[in-house]
Amino acid sequence: MTEKTSAEGLRDGGNVEGVEVGTTAEARSFLEELLRARFGPLPGGVQARIEQETPDGCRELGRQLLSARSLADLFPI
Repeated sequence: MTEKTSAEGLRDGGNVEGVEVGTTAEARSFLEELLRARFGPLPGGVQARIEQETPDGCRELGRQLLSARSLADLFPI
């Protein structure tokens, strides 16, 4: 078993962080795509709220989208 150098440890940590950022961006992008397909163009306030969501939050909103009648059902004021 070999020990990691400091640079290898930092690089590996960066890879994990990069994957997390990519996963979050993909979840947000997919949610926006679903919302646009269902409700048309999204107001800026909705887009801003999506940008704050975690991947789990995006998945939950995606599930709620199945029964939502309007954007207000998903993003109450």
